[in-house]
Amino acid sequence: MDGTLGDSEAGGDRTADTDTGGEHDNNDGDGGSNAGDATQPDVTVLFRWRTQMARCADAFETEGLSVANASDYLFECPVVTTVFDIAKWLVDPTAPDRLRTLVSDSSVGLATLSDAFEARDWAFDSIHKESNRIDDITDEQRYVLAKLHRLREKRPTLRAQSAASSIGDIIETLGLCANPTDAFPRVAAGQRVANLDALVHLVTEWKRDSLANLADIVDEILFRGLPTIT
Repeated sequence: MDGTLGDSEAGGDRTADTDTGGEHDNNDGDGGSNAGDATQPDVTVLFRWRTQMARCADAFETEGLSVANASDYLFECPVVTTVFDIAKWLVDPTAPDRLRTLVSDSSVGLATLSDAFEARDWAFDSIHKESNRIDDITDEQRYVLAKLHRLREKRPTLRAQSAASSIGDIIETLGLCANPTDAFPRVAAGQRVANLDALVHLVTEWKRDSLANLADIVDEILFRGLPTIT
């Protein structure tokens, strides 16, 4: 559910996610209650500006609601930048430079395999097929390689659908909300999920129709140095 609090009209510039945790009644429009449900839905509150977020977060927590703030430099969050790094690689996954950047400069968790990639001329298919024969590769890295391969196989679909849908597919395929490879230990679970939700919402607002266009937008944001865009 989306609601609006803050200084002015609704907007997606700032977000806070609240989790009822099953502790509070959730009345429907007929006056009924879902208090007996095993789980309660998360609630995303959108703010146009940042000034009221701390006050509202305090109010939510006073009522027993946990709050994750997704407004703090969204584009500096490592899980968010990893999504963009994967998106930029998928624009042309056969380009060695794009793969080298993804492996060496992102938080995807493959940096220790740089020598193995180099020995195979940065050919993704080669290292994916030979992953069981690579020394010192971890189970987590095999998982990442398998998921990247799945995304690459889905590239025609990713190219044809909206940027927001493609970003959602990247997040879901890698399991970034659950963080199964523990690649982002410094980002709390609630904050990680809130940031990813905020990212999908923001990309939806951009209304771009392909992954390539999304990559162009990301490059422009990074070029202009706009980490506080959220």
